[in-house]
Amino acid sequence: MFARPLNTLERLLPVLFIGIVIMRLFLAGMTGLGDDEAYYWDWTRQLQLSYFDHPPMIAWLIHLSTAVFGDTAFAVRLPAILCNSLATLFLMLLATEMFSWRTALVAGALHMLVPIFALGGMMAVPDAPMALGWSFMLWLGWRMASTAEGGTFMGDSERVSLGSWMMMGLAVGFAFLSKYTALMAAVSLLMFFFFKPVLRRNLMTSGFSASLLVAFICTLPVVFWNMKHGFPSFAFHLSDRHGGGGGADFNRWLQFWVSQVLFLSPVVFVMNHVALGVAFLRGRDSRWRYLFWMAFPTLALFSIQSLFSEFKPHWPAPAHFALMIASARLFEEGFGGREEFQQSARRKLVGWLAAGFILPLFVLFHAALLQPVIPRLAARIAPSASWDPKFDPTNDLFGWDQLAQHLKSLRADRIANETGDPIFASWRYQLVSQMAFSLGEEVWRLSPTRDHYSFTQPPERWKTVAGRPVIFVSDNRYHRDPNSDVEFSRLYSMCAELEPVYVQRDGVHARSFRLWECR
Repeated sequence: MFARPLNTLERLLPVLFIGIVIMRLFLAGMTGLGDDEAYYWDWTRQLQLSYFDHPPMIAWLIHLSTAVFGDTAFAVRLPAILCNSLATLFLMLLATEMFSWRTALVAGALHMLVPIFALGGMMAVPDAPMALGWSFMLWLGWRMASTAEGGTFMGDSERVSLGSWMMMGLAVGFAFLSKYTALMAAVSLLMFFFFKPVLRRNLMTSGFSASLLVAFICTLPVVFWNMKHGFPSFAFHLSDRHGGGGGADFNRWLQFWVSQVLFLSPVVFVMNHVALGVAFLRGRDSRWRYLFWMAFPTLALFSIQSLFSEFKPHWPAPAHFALMIASARLFEEGFGGREEFQQSARRKLVGWLAAGFILPLFVLFHAALLQPVIPRLAARIAPSASWDPKFDPTNDLFGWDQLAQHLKSLRADRIANETGDPIFASWRYQLVSQMAFSLGEEVWRLSPTRDHYSFTQPPERWKTVAGRPVIFVSDNRYHRDPNSDVEFSRLYSMCAELEPVYVQRDGVHARSFRLWECR
């Protein structure tokens, strides 16, 4: 019914995918790092079994890459670009095995172009290796289920092989070592197998037990690190960061859903949630039942969580891996049209609507990495409105080299005048890590807030820099005056404000840094 020949646009999509990967590689070295990217790079300076904020995979991958290519923005981002590209590949493989190559092309386009995945496509964050692990689990889980149901992907046996179970254990372990959220993919797979008798039998085999053992062994680095430090990471993710929500907050819940519409784009948001409902209704078909279970538990968890505590818009994103395949299939079917002309008309309508939202945002974001197009566009739309550089998120990537050059000049001046060899410090991990990457040295974090630096800069290490003056830095996003800070005054008795540093991007004000010299 749907075996129509590929049109010209569909035949060109693989070329588009390759072009996007090349573009990401090209842009990766042309801009500075984002705050979190610099933070994860700073983890590699003291490589550990795990970290307070996240499991260690992103730091391990960045360490491998920078060991080969040096401490450059390109090297930091290269593993993320490769992981996200492979994630697209496994989603397309799954869509092809489930439905068709055309479904795979549409699903791949969504994964490449939808804002939440396009924005993170080259960012060195834990979500990148997690996406690879999650998508591989999706693909492998379907092949295992097809085997158990008498399919032909891995043979006609009704028992999943030991090798497949071992590989799944490694996939779960890799994903867990990337981000704790990845456990939801394992939960989804378990539920899919459990609720079908022919599949449930495989959960009683030695292969499944071996898979659990392999996955557990992979988690040991995280477990050992937490045991050594009193389980701070587990407490942070399971309890601390979700406390203080004040009970059910429907305004916050509304913000969650608005963020999902914006990050997915309105058309894809509707498509994916319709696809979730269709997948449920078509549950007799193992393909649709699989896509439902690989999306629903994660979506349900974060939909409920956002009602009671603070959330991050990207947390439910992996659930949409399966839903993008479901949406792509509905697109191929023509959304229920009975006649070919109805199917074609509906595909064109939805395709143009989706492209109308997705492509301008995709172009705008990537153009904004090279030029300050966002403030210029804002000036055209609302010329009388005041512009705050914080409204342009790409400004976070710029100005750090200029600041580092200024700080080095200040240090050289102080040493030449024999007034001391200052250390550099700030109070937010974003500022500390960005300064560390640009300066190529350790920057000290002065704040009671708990993060990675709480473990790498304990009180005994502070004794090694006692007595040295400090140049304290804040910026227009995260301002803090050390003269009015009680915690800071316990360490330093006198702080004199220095001349600020202003950063311009092509004649447009991008950010400002305020500096104090404290003794």
